[in-house]
Amino acid sequence: MKVVKGTVAVGYCYGQEVASGFCNSLAGMLAHELTAGSHLRTLLPVYSGVNISSGRNEIVEQFLAGDAEWLLMLDADMTFDRFLVERLVDAADAKTAPIVGALAFGVNDGELFPTLYSMVEAEDGGPQTIRFLDFPEDELFQVVGTGAACVLIHRRVFEAVAAKQFSVAYPWFQEGEIRNSRVSEDMTFMLRAGQLGFPVHVHTGITVGHQKSYVLTAEMYRSQRQFQLAMRAVEESQEVSE
Repeated sequence: MKVVKGTVAVGYCYGQEVASGFCNSLAGMLAHELTAGSHLRTLLPVYSGVNISSGRNEIVEQFLAGDAEWLLMLDADMTFDRFLVERLVDAADAKTAPIVGALAFGVNDGELFPTLYSMVEAEDGGPQTIRFLDFPEDELFQVVGTGAACVLIHRRVFEAVAAKQFSVAYPWFQEGEIRNSRVSEDMTFMLRAGQLGFPVHVHTGITVGHQKSYVLTAEMYRSQRQFQLAMRAVEESQEVSE
């Protein structure tokens, strides 16, 4: 099957419920692509149970059986504007930026964090995953990994990862571990792609919301981070005066 250059398949896993914000965002994106866009080729919705790895892998299998060049993976609790597809395609490049995520956020104990990850050497010499809490604005920012909540991936990345046969049952997404710590299925995929020489980027100017009991946004994180840095500065000045 001949791949249609510049086209995008949009795949997402869903459970018993889908966030209302995601439905509204998807409808807006579809309306834009039908009237003014030129990239969207097909939708690949896949029902997923507790093991989301299986659902994500099924999306990739369906994608590779089609003729789209790029796969945009989304989670069904994300919110985004109607220009998402074209903005990610414009930021990506099949050779130099084959994996490009949007800037998304998670939350832990009420504090937001960006899904931007790197790998450093721990004190014992082993690998350790860390989060970037600060990042450049409106840039293509290289990372070791990001989540699959909103990420555009070129076909050749999936083909290369499958050919390497990291796992027969879970060729792309699979929960794993690093130094006795759990690694999510999307981070495992990013690490596999990185081992094969595919760089991972996040465009920090392309932001998406994450719908929980409230929507996590870039604006909320920036306000939180400014407060944290201001409090740190106050604490440091107090230590100096003492």
